[in-house]
Amino acid sequence: MLSYTTVDCFTDTPFSGNPAAVFVLPPAAAVFDDIQYLQTLATELFLPACAFVRPLPDSTPDEPHYSIKYFSPVREIPLCGHATMGSSHILLGSVHPNAKQIALETSLHGQLIARRASGGRIELGFPSDEGILEVVEPSEEKYQDAVKAIFDAAEVEAKDVMDVAYSSRGCLIEVCRGVDVEALNVQAKKLVSDICISGGIHS
Repeated sequence: MLSYTTVDCFTDTPFSGNPAAVFVLPPAAAVFDDIQYLQTLATELFLPACAFVRPLPDSTPDEPHYSIKYFSPVREIPLCGHATMGSSHILLGSVHPNAKQIALETSLHGQLIARRASGGRIELGFPSDEGILEVVEPSEEKYQDAVKAIFDAAEVEAKDVMDVAYSSRGCLIEVCRGVDVEALNVQAKKLVSDICISGGIHS
């Protein structure tokens, strides 16, 4: 089995936040193209997301350039924010400690840029997908699925959900301003079990 690192994203507390497994593969790793095998690994680990990164031929220690793929336990996903953050943390932190930024090539959304920021933070630059966000009505099954998922995962009640939207990237749930999003204890595995996608919550 390939080695990996589990990164707890968006937190400074161990065993909390949104976890992702990051696999850093060597340049000649043919397994990067074996989708079935990568999916088997992601299913076995059963984390919200697994990221697989492999350096491209033009990658250098100071100007790293990688391909990246994302998998949930049930399928390959086109883009995942917290898995991108986790991958960037590993690559900038230990693999390329002198690099100022990393270019990551996705299969469907083009190039992402991860840059070092002040205070040891990392800034991510995502491509814009205008026009693909689909807002669903409360009467629709997809809306009800999302409401159930966020209640099961974070105990956010239906009355506190303002809007639900879907895109090729996943599900976006907007909650009322009275909900303290930062204080929510989100059980990411329950989100995966209920709606099987990468998602986000904001107020």
